[in-house]
Amino acid sequence: MAAVGHVIVLFSDPAQHQLLVAIDYFNTVLICVRLPFHGTATLLHSHAVDILSGTEIEAEVSATSLTSVPWAPTHRHGHPIVIDLIRRRLERLIRNAQERGESAEIDRIINEVLGPPDGRRLRRAEIRSVVERVKEIVLSRIR
Repeated sequence: MAAVGHVIVLFSDPAQHQLLVAIDYFNTVLICVRLPFHGTATLLHSHAVDILSGTEIEAEVSATSLTSVPWAPTHRHGHPIVIDLIRRRLERLIRNAQERGESAEIDRIINEVLGPPDGRRLRRAEIRSVVERVKEIVLSRIR
């Protein structure tokens, strides 16, 4: 699964006469809607997108898993379990964004100081400059 993605799942269970639509937004907020279903076929459709690359990815959805759990609210919206789940998912999203930002900043510094890779021998002053600039980023974040 993508580090940051959107997933939509449509699943019908003819035995329960129910249809489930699940939307996972930014791998953070999961919304499920249960609807009546009067068909006879089991349907399982999904669509997932890695929003960082913009590419479609395969959603990991198990019909067995979906039929093995009750399709009923298990916790009220403000329940501590729900809040903790949202908090952990948001923390993961923010960590990913921070890591991507730091990586982009390091790439920018390297490109600015060293230029594109050209096979030349790096000078100590260039390496020192990169290290000093990265050190300043690290220090500014831990202060």
